[in-house]
Amino acid sequence: MEPQSFKLTPSKYSSAIGYSELEAQISAQPTGRFFDIQYFTLPVFEGEALRQFRISRHSTVPDNTRISLGRITMQTHHSEVLHTFSFGGRLHTTLAGDFLHCHLESPAPILKVQDEFEDTGSILVDEILDALAENQARCQINETELYHRLSRYEPYELFLSSLVTIQARIDATPAHAHTEEYRKLASALRHTIQTVIEIDHWTGTAKSLEEIIAQG
Repeated sequence: MEPQSFKLTPSKYSSAIGYSELEAQISAQPTGRFFDIQYFTLPVFEGEALRQFRISRHSTVPDNTRISLGRITMQTHHSEVLHTFSFGGRLHTTLAGDFLHCHLESPAPILKVQDEFEDTGSILVDEILDALAENQARCQINETELYHRLSRYEPYELFLSSLVTIQARIDATPAHAHTEEYRKLASALRHTIQTVIEIDHWTGTAKSLEEIIAQG
């Protein structure tokens, strides 16, 4: 039997708040499987630049590669695409016959991003990316410097920082701007924070992304 093309393992918080592991089986030729993966693309910061590391069946990938915060893409032989978002993690790869097995582990949730749906992961990721872009512009730094500063922190720290940052943005939103989109974001964040507090006994405090990025 052909191996499953990809697998997302629910996080300790539940799949609604992401996944702890992402596994992908990459083939060089179409196999007829559902969502038959040809390319697996992940953000990797190598000290001098952030690059989108595109992995195929014939790629040579150093084991235990450190993955940066950002979008992850799986693309099939038929150009179908699935996006996820990670706060960082470690990638392990092994050859298994005609397949390259990729296994991403992270101590922070890996969020599924579905552009056509308004699920918790998609809503939070949009806000996180907006916050990163705004703080990069405010600090007048380029992408390399932004990711250099983010790379000083572990994925779980960046996850908590993102929650604190989004909460501050929500709190700063004037009443007249409380749109349906705002209410969906506030609801998704409230559920996420409550869950993390209950499971991790988090105090609800952390450095904001603004503080992390502002520290040169």
